Amino acid sequence: MTTDPRANRHTGDEGSHVVGSGLTYIYKFDHPDEVSSFISSNSFLNDILLEAPRHIYEFFGQVELHLDVFSDPDDNTKELVVLIDSPYPVDESIRREKQLYKDWFFSKLQGVRGKLSILEVPA
Repeated sequence: MTTDPRANRHTGDEGSHVVGSGLTYIYKFDHPDEVSSFISSNSFLNDILLEAPRHIYEFFGQVELHLDVFSDPDDNTKELVVLIDSPYPVDESIRREKQLYKDWFFSKLQGVRGKLSILEVPA
């Protein structure tokens, strides 16, 4: 179980596990079994996971996207995290992430029910 979604990312063919809806063609699953199980238990996330790349690519270009499950030991909650492999330096990555949230993701927060976040991982 991952406590920091930016740490220990795998780069192999973990995305080959079938989740349905084509998600494995869009995202690399950093911990395939855990991610697949989380998405299966929170199927309401499928549509936004399919929609997200279009918006992410507007701000970051054709970047690699990862999915991982973040576990918060303080309140015993889990959420799925989209990790954006940003080609930009830290300040620019943060600026673009903030704009992505402002222009698109904030309007989706109610629909994701606290089960999805998007984070950039700067170059």
